[in-house]
Parts: sequence; C-alpha cells; structure tokens
Amino acid sequence: METKWRFDRGFLLFALAAILILQGVRTTYRRTEVIPYAEFLDQLHQDKIAGVQVGDNPASGPDGSPRRE
Repeated sequence: METKWRFDRGFLLFALAAILILQGVRTTYRRTEVIPYAEFLDQLHQDKIAGVQVGDNPASGPDGSPRRE
C-alpha cells in the first residue's frame, strides 16, 4: 500500500520559529556600535582598530579585540 504525502502544520510552525530565532541571533551578533568620531580617532591612535570599510553607508570594520568563541 502506497503512503500519501501529508502536509504537517507542526513542522511548518517549527521551521518558521527556527528561522525567526536564527535571524534574531544573527542580527544581534552583527549589531554595529555607533561611536563618535573623536572616540574613533582615539581608538585608532591606540591601535584598537583592526580595519575600516568605507562606502556609501557609514564606515564600518572590525575592532582590534579578540573574537569571542
């Protein structure tokens, strides 16, 4: 006897919840901290800035602190 494919709403709700949770975690992890230009210059002179990206949007880049694992 051949089994029919059945749509499972529980799995759909679980998948949607998992996607929303992962998106929230990713957004929180990638949050950018806005600092005044004077503070940026101070950190730059203290070698606390590892790199900077400049484009149409505000400049961004990693700081010199070690990554959290």
